[in-house]
Amino acid sequence: MGFESWQGQQNFLFSKTITKGMIFEKAMYSRLNQHLYTNNVLVPEQYAFRKDMSTEDAAFRLTDSVLESLNQKLHVGGIFL
Repeated sequence: MGFESWQGQQNFLFSKTITKGMIFEKAMYSRLNQHLYTNNVLVPEQYAFRKDMSTEDAAFRLTDSVLESLNQKLHVGGIFL
């Protein structure tokens, strides 16, 4: 077996391994999401890893909360890391 043939075989095996890994990852993600939603584990403030939620939603909620507090003449502070 020549080097090129061996390299092609290795690439094929590597590709099959990646594909199996991706299928396993999607299955685990689906099962985990189903568990989290079914058992109501995620709090409403959780924006990451949720369907139809984004960073924009989190930023809007923060801005809305700050503006609402300022309108009520409350003190507002923030610590951002």
